Amino acid sequence: MTFEDLAYAMGGLVMVIIFYLLPWLIAAGRNNRNRSGILILNLLTGWTLIGWIASFICACVDPKGE
Repeated sequence: MTFEDLAYAMGGLVMVIIFYLLPWLIAAGRNNRNRSGILILNLLTGWTLIGWIASFICACVDPKGE
C-alpha cells in the first residue's frame, strides 16, 4: 500500500464520519437545545437507517416552534 492509497483511504474515512455525524453537525450549527440528545441518538442508533433519519429529523426541527 502506497502513501497515496493510504491518503485516499483516510480521506474516505473522514468523509464517512462527517456524513454519519451530519445530524449532530446540523443541530450544533443551528444551536439546537437538544444537540446533546441528538448526538447520543445519532451515535447509538445512527448505524441503522431509521436511527439516522430520526436524528436528522430531530436536528432539522426547531424545538422552539418558531
